Amino acid sequence: MYSSIPSNGFVCLPQDDYLTEWEVLHMKKLYYQQLQELSGQFVLHVTCGYLISFPLLGPITKSSAHGYYLRLPVALTCSMFLGVQASHWQRPNKIYHELMSQPAPHGSYVRRSIREHFPVWWHATSASLHANGISLPEMNEYDRATQMPKTHTKFDTTLL
Repeated sequence: MYSSIPSNGFVCLPQDDYLTEWEVLHMKKLYYQQLQELSGQFVLHVTCGYLISFPLLGPITKSSAHGYYLRLPVALTCSMFLGVQASHWQRPNKIYHELMSQPAPHGSYVRRSIREHFPVWWHATSASLHANGISLPEMNEYDRATQMPKTHTKFDTTLL
């Protein structure tokens, strides 16, 4: 099973000086693949939003051109709702998995960057790598001094 990446999780290219040529090529492939996924999702969400507007609004007795304008707010609302929900679904990605599971000296800069800037995302990636039997020094499963958050919306209720 590959490590998962959300479709809105673009990996911005870190400092090129610290990356190998292989890592730069894989980052570009990952970026291209994520853009394709987002554009495909956009088309799907707009289509679904428009099709959902028919049962919600029922038949419109005016002209078809007028019906398009009346259905537009409902279609855009449904499309935006679907887009926001789907942007956080994590999907297995082979390229991302290969980047994160490199041997220790090569992938450590990329893993540290993800760990420092995206701790929730790194938590899921680290758990996936651990489940696949990969052992890397940056993984949360081997760091006993740090409690990584499982979600970014979990609040400390002991302070209340």
